[in-house]
Amino acid sequence: MQQMFMQFAETSQFLPSTIEKAERLGVVLGFIPSGRKGDWDSEDCAVAGKTFAIKDTLKANGARWNGAAKVWMFNSYAALDTALAAVEVA
Repeated sequence: MQQMFMQFAETSQFLPSTIEKAERLGVVLGFIPSGRKGDWDSEDCAVAGKTFAIKDTLKANGARWNGAAKVWMFNSYAALDTALAAVEVA
């Protein structure tokens, strides 16, 4: 099954601080749709873009690579925020 990365919208559940961190790092926040029309799985938040240089830090902070969608997946918004904070410190 092909998975598609959807870039976040301003009405998303990402915290403003998470959005600001992503912008500073030059990565893109988004989601993988659950497959049902109009239904978004909040557990499937993701980071895409130029992540090669930070992949080890993302992985060390709970991210898992989704090769089909070519994104780093997180099991929660908090985990994603923590990983981006760790990248900024590194």
